[in-house]
Amino acid sequence: MHPGRSDGTFGTAVSSFTGTFNSARFDGDGQFAVDVADVTG
Repeated sequence: MHPGRSDGTFGTAVSSFTGTFNSARFDGDGQFAVDVADVTG
């Protein structure tokens, strides 16, 4: 994962969800995966 910064750039890659990603795709409980997105509006 590359976290976004307030200036619109990407931060250094970090490991996350190391085997603990609970997909909400089928049951709505957990996290939804987001691809490339403009979250600044």
